[in-house]
Amino acid sequence: MGDRVAWVYAYGTYAEQIAVPAASAVPVPDEIPDEVAAAVMMQGLTAHHFVTEAYLVSAGGQFTGDVLGRTGGEGVHVVYDGGGQATFRASMQVLRRHGTLLYYGAFIGEVPVVSMRDLPNRIKVCYPVFRDHIPTRAALLAHSAELFGLISRGALQVRIGGRYPLEQAGQAHADIESRRTTGKLLLLP
Repeated sequence: MGDRVAWVYAYGTYAEQIAVPAASAVPVPDEIPDEVAAAVMMQGLTAHHFVTEAYLVSAGGQFTGDVLGRTGGEGVHVVYDGGGQATFRASMQVLRRHGTLLYYGAFIGEVPVVSMRDLPNRIKVCYPVFRDHIPTRAALLAHSAELFGLISRGALQVRIGGRYPLEQAGQAHADIESRRTTGKLLLLP
């Protein structure tokens, strides 16, 4: 039997077996269960990039409650906006001068239509997609190793929100779209 690997962006992965380009595969450490490795590759690597390279998160940058009230009207350094059009404009308004809006909400709902004049001059907007933050095999290996290290040390816990047989992939998608689920949903052969 060969090495255990995980991957991102291999077309046709809704199958019991698949051929994945070697450059797309990353080694999975022995202590990481298969389901956890499958659950963290796309969103885990994306989140890892957001908090390490797009904007380094440190203590005190939390987004909770009435942001402007809690910051004395200054706003926050960074907002990670996954809410889509419903939260985009409010996210811009709670940023402090030269704050960063990391927007990934287009995957959740409608993309906001924004004129350059709608954007406050004082902020930065970043719309990273996976290929932007994992552009090379070296980056893929480095980021996945760091992510698996966090899981191994217990610093990151992965929640599996549901398991579906492969033939119920349609139901898994419907459950995601309904927003009735939490955690990662897995399709099992």
